[in-house]
Amino acid sequence: MELYDYQNQIIQEIAESYRQGKKRPLVVLPTGGGKTVIFCELISRSVAKMGGFVSVLVHRQELAEQTVKTLSKMGVSSAMVTAKGTEELSESGEFIVSHKQVKRGFSAFVVMVETLHSRRARETYKALIESPNFIIVDEFHFTNFVKVLNEINENTPVFGFTATPLYSNKKHKISKYHDRLIIGATPGELIARGRLVAPVYYIHKIDEINLKKRGGEFTDESIVKTYTEESILESVLANYNEHQRGEKTLLFTSSIAYAEVVRNYLLENGINARSIDSKSATKEERVEVFKWLREEEDAFLVNVGIATTGTDIPDLKSIILLRATTSLTLYIQMTGRGARTSPGKDHFKVFDYGNNRERLGFWEEARDWDALIKAAEKPKRKRKADDLGLEVITIPGLKDESGKETGVVILQPDGSLPPDYQYLYTKPVGEMDFGELQLFRKVKNYKPGWIYRQIWDKHGERGLSEYAQLKNYSSGWAWQISQRFLGR
Repeated sequence: MELYDYQNQIIQEIAESYRQGKKRPLVVLPTGGGKTVIFCELISRSVAKMGGFVSVLVHRQELAEQTVKTLSKMGVSSAMVTAKGTEELSESGEFIVSHKQVKRGFSAFVVMVETLHSRRARETYKALIESPNFIIVDEFHFTNFVKVLNEINENTPVFGFTATPLYSNKKHKISKYHDRLIIGATPGELIARGRLVAPVYYIHKIDEINLKKRGGEFTDESIVKTYTEESILESVLANYNEHQRGEKTLLFTSSIAYAEVVRNYLLENGINARSIDSKSATKEERVEVFKWLREEEDAFLVNVGIATTGTDIPDLKSIILLRATTSLTLYIQMTGRGARTSPGKDHFKVFDYGNNRERLGFWEEARDWDALIKAAEKPKRKRKADDLGLEVITIPGLKDESGKETGVVILQPDGSLPPDYQYLYTKPVGEMDFGELQLFRKVKNYKPGWIYRQIWDKHGERGLSEYAQLKNYSSGWAWQISQRFLGR
């Protein structure tokens, strides 16, 4: 199979890394850039030169099937290893179970990572990570692979591939599992080469007042609360009728229940819509739904957590982000589903209903992934609960409201005295802003919890969230404090 120059360049850089003793390179290439073709070419060259076999780790069966089919086209004997055992590609294009365990004799084994991890003690499965020429990990940014990566011998080469080299789970550090980043062509470069098409954005601003974070990401509950307004669905319908009527469309949302609401609304308005999610859909249902999506020109699929990776539908014309996210990885993966080329397609549409472009940037822009990884893995400095960076000094003669000398005042961040600082002794607490409450608490020597209570009583959880941003507290702080006051 003939590769493009940028794909050959990646193979050369992997080989150079290996010669330099770096056995864990991580390749970064946008969705649609041909990652599968690149690592299949690596496998083909390896087994032709050395014999042996290569293991490919994937987290979804759709990816496994896609890889085996690509290897088959390149003349490389391969099979899937799933919970059913060894599955081979038949002449009819169907996968057939040929052995209940791992059947030897193939040049490549495409392995479901969960199956490998659960059966790793069995000799035939253990050999898949102990004896290959090298191991490929597709969609490396998923932390599903960590449990297997931790068990691979350090001398076994592992080549990772992803469009987004960031872990969403902050408990793990992706830098631990690679020793070099190989940055391929950027989305902009692939668009210029005609390998991808450019997005056209349609922005629908939302009010983020109801969005709450937990673990750094917006909660599903708060997303649903934000998107239950009928006007948003009316906007989705209006945009569809004006800009994308009859076009193949993929919509992302975060709630299974809300996905059904959206699907039903679309059906009621004469749109050829279906919905699917990663939790309840069986393999047969996924196969049938994506077959429908490929074959129906006006198909409109509402999905939850299932089409962010391994969804290769070149004639998708529109992507709808009916959700907000703080995850750059998720944003890039969702948006990139529409970037593949197909006959007559010179762009794709992105309908952003989550302020995502404003928050995370343009999908197609070049990114400094090294810097982003370092920033994501930088330890957070623990801050004292009452630290506002203000300095406490003494001023002789300063009195509190009872006339008692306190001799205490807090300077402003620029080192100056607060204007009319003594007015705090007569101004009602309920009228004070955050800075004034902080000053008053220090003067009165109250515990930090006092100020939290004042904010809660007047402003509720929203006020606590604003205070947390001012203080640079963690994303879940306001929620935790509010639960305390709610008695939960």
